[in-house]
Amino acid sequence: MESAFDTGEWSSASDMEPIGFDNSTEYQTLVMANKKLLLDKQSADLTIRLANGESVSAHCAVVASRCSHLLPTYKEGEHDNHQRVIKVKGITSAAVMNDVLEYLYTGQVEFAHHSPAATVQLYQAAGQLHLSRLAWLCEHSLRQRMSMDTMAHTLKAADAAKAESIKAFCIQFALANYDACITSKDVVRVLGIDLLKEVVQAATEPWNPVPDEAAPPPDTLVQDFQRMHRESATVSDAIAVSPDTDATTTDTGPIHLHTSTRAVSADRRTPSTHERTNERTNSHSPSLSLNSYLS
Repeated sequence: MESAFDTGEWSSASDMEPIGFDNSTEYQTLVMANKKLLLDKQSADLTIRLANGESVSAHCAVVASRCSHLLPTYKEGEHDNHQRVIKVKGITSAAVMNDVLEYLYTGQVEFAHHSPAATVQLYQAAGQLHLSRLAWLCEHSLRQRMSMDTMAHTLKAADAAKAESIKAFCIQFALANYDACITSKDVVRVLGIDLLKEVVQAATEPWNPVPDEAAPPPDTLVQDFQRMHRESATVSDAIAVSPDTDATTTDTGPIHLHTSTRAVSADRRTPSTHERTNERTNSHSPSLSLNSYLS
């Protein structure tokens, strides 16, 4: 049976608590609605194809509003059965991309069951996609959960990913617990000879302390969805849509007004028959209570 050290898993019960989240009722209402939206693959209109051939589904409006670095790719994306298609290089795991989407939709990531290596991979993806707050959340999680059980795994993953800031605070932790580290067979086994030599060398030279953790970048979840709501309302006002269809046409081709977008925005048009049916069916959905909050 694997120990916590073998996997690098977090061991403290307090690690189950989310990190860096706004716990206000209004914010959590938005988060809960967006979690439902993230799971709604039927209304997804975006396919994200990864470097390893895997694909994940999402919603164009959310990704465009929350990750502007993907927007140029999104605009140039291929069409596949009325789906927008983004090809993302450098991210080779659907699990990592799903974590990115969790952050885009909810502003949060549940790190409790992530191994250090998985968190470092997510940190890499955040850097690639220019998501500074997500990168901060990853580093914050690794800092807060640093222990003898996780240090070696985190250091090894950071070294492989060339994540120098993470590597630096891992080495600093090793130096602060030097005797325990260099005499631990588990640490030596996980680090390997080369990384162990780096720790030993650092102990023999003057060490510049790692700076304290930076303040978190602002959380723009609410502002981003408010902007998406306003833009959706503007499009709805400007486009004449026939009563019983979810599509219209512009000079650049069909625009699909998906239910997923309506779930987080107040549509100012007269609802179509299809929409009225959906509203009756989903009358208890928390997403429908967001209109006043996002206005």
